[in-house]
Amino acid sequence: MPTNTLEMLRITFESDGFTFHDYGFVESIVEHRRKIYQQINGTLEGIEKLSSPDDKKRTGEYFFFFEAGMKHGVSYYLKKDDMSNIGNRAHEETHALHDAGRLDILEGRLRNFGVFIGVSGFKPFSDCTAFEQELAANIGKIYALFINGINPLSGNFLDDPYNHPAKIVFEDALNNIHPW
Repeated sequence: MPTNTLEMLRITFESDGFTFHDYGFVESIVEHRRKIYQQINGTLEGIEKLSSPDDKKRTGEYFFFFEAGMKHGVSYYLKKDDMSNIGNRAHEETHALHDAGRLDILEGRLRNFGVFIGVSGFKPFSDCTAFEQELAANIGKIYALFINGINPLSGNFLDDPYNHPAKIVFEDALNNIHPW
């Protein structure tokens, strides 16, 4: 049974049908995606399905594929400042945790941290909307920043439309307002 380590979340878990591959920091999200796609498929034919107008804005990426009866989660990131590096890695790691069906581990860690956010109530990763996937991943990002000694709720780090919903959920949980 594969053991999966999510460094920024400080979570290690075993899973029968899932394994996580963290490729770390890369020079280019698009070029690394091409490299992995070529390794998996033996060709670049069809890679345009994975392209998006947001590719130039991406600081990390998570995707999965199936091989030999196993689901493989893959992530990689661009190197930025320390706060962004922790946040981006934790965000993608949370996608992997969600995809493995183990958000219950994050929920337990959040409770140990003193907040109740019912992330284990999210639908399976592939059944979630993009908003739900990103909300869960950004909750994981905020948690990881806190456990790494950074308070992301102070200042304007999370005030953009992409991160703000998770910031509100986390703030409500810290104030004992339970959204779920």
